[in-house]
Amino acid sequence: MKPRDRNISYYIDLKWEDNKPRIYVAGKPFLYCSFLVAHVDTSNPKTKEMTIEDLADQPGARNLEGIDAVEEGLLTAEEVMFGFASSLEGWVREGYASEALHANLSFPLLRELVKAGDPKAKPVMHAEIAKRIAFGHLGAMIAILDTCSDELEPDEIRAMMRHSGTWIQLAESEQPRVLDELANYVVSHVFSFHIEPNPRSWHEFVDTADAAKSCLVNIAASREASGTTLMALPRQLDRLFSWYIEKAKEAGFTPWVRMNFPEIKTAMDENLAGNLNTPGDLLVDLARSPNVEVRERVAINKKTPGRILSILATDRRWTVRQQVAYNKNTPVEALKALAADDEGSWDVRIAAAGNKSMPGDVLERMFNEIMKQGNFANDETLMLKEIAANPNTPVPVLEQLLKFDYKRRNAYHAYTEAVALNQAAPQKMLAELAKHFDNEVRELVAMNRNTSSSTLLFLSHDENEGVKRTAITMLRKRREAGLERNQY
Repeated sequence: MKPRDRNISYYIDLKWEDNKPRIYVAGKPFLYCSFLVAHVDTSNPKTKEMTIEDLADQPGARNLEGIDAVEEGLLTAEEVMFGFASSLEGWVREGYASEALHANLSFPLLRELVKAGDPKAKPVMHAEIAKRIAFGHLGAMIAILDTCSDELEPDEIRAMMRHSGTWIQLAESEQPRVLDELANYVVSHVFSFHIEPNPRSWHEFVDTADAAKSCLVNIAASREASGTTLMALPRQLDRLFSWYIEKAKEAGFTPWVRMNFPEIKTAMDENLAGNLNTPGDLLVDLARSPNVEVRERVAINKKTPGRILSILATDRRWTVRQQVAYNKNTPVEALKALAADDEGSWDVRIAAAGNKSMPGDVLERMFNEIMKQGNFANDETLMLKEIAANPNTPVPVLEQLLKFDYKRRNAYHAYTEAVALNQAAPQKMLAELAKHFDNEVRELVAMNRNTSSSTLLFLSHDENEGVKRTAITMLRKRREAGLERNQY
């Protein structure tokens, strides 16, 4: 028998769905309840001083975690519902006190109550955040960062920074000011670490330095980090490692493998090379990296200056040149050179053929060279497909590709499909392809934004349901957007 729904408060309801309790906030479905703390030793005098997270870590407390207690016959559905309802009711009755509900649930729930307009939720949330930080419970702080990071005040963030276990989570913050302050803080914290002449103190120092380097590497990948923050990261990592070596010598310990600087530096460089906020001057330095993966990421970065892409277009590794060939910001002269890449790499030329900045006359020359050779193996076929899909390809070349596909009776209609999706294909050509015998070709024509409304109307009566549905959808979207393509 399904348990009855429980009204917990004005904003919170508990309902039985999919054989488990689900919390509703302001009438909207929120989270499923996870598990009950099944057993706590109340004879322990320290129990009253523990947070719910501490209690959940006691032996036997998680006996019901990951178990369908109803399915296993351990509890009835009504008992499970009663257990969660009473916990939530106690939490509400105590004014959303942290002692009654695990941080993994209480903070997401508080955040949702704030969004729902509960006037008590926001002040309580900040009071609970301060309390959990004061307790120094890492799991609770991570739960806060995962769910309430956009609500944190600067002082709360700074308080969390004092706990090195939060650094990696803080590095994933979407607030640039947090990332800038964090990068400076973690390095300063390591510098101020006092190492006692014993192995335990050294281990603590290594763990702190390890957390700092991971934090810096993660910041390097953040799309929210400012250019100023990213520019300073390599120097900060250098300082961190130099300090680590110095302290290792003073303490008489040999640096551990996990702090291996070249590997850490490479990880940071790869993140910086792929970050769209990385300043051009830093990308220039990264383009000189001996690491191929770093140069590849610089080559594909949309913000890499053209002059750097021109240099990387002559890189000794074809994989780097391939990424340059993909980059739409690559200067035309560099693209022309890549179209004739003579290092035996078809991959470079295929990527160049698909670049939307490639001039039409070069695409035509590439097409003619393949047709002249008369060899249509896999690489040549891939290049012709890229040429067929490129909006800069001259119309006569598109016409020849269609004829060539038809002549060869290509079972996959590779070039025809590419032309059908080419948004620079003439509407007359697309209208002809709308009569193609292959369903997929006709559906691709329906998807093409350059297809005329009259052709779409024709396809809206197609015998194939997929083609018909796509054409009708595209016509509706045009009407909703107030757009009409020229009629053909």
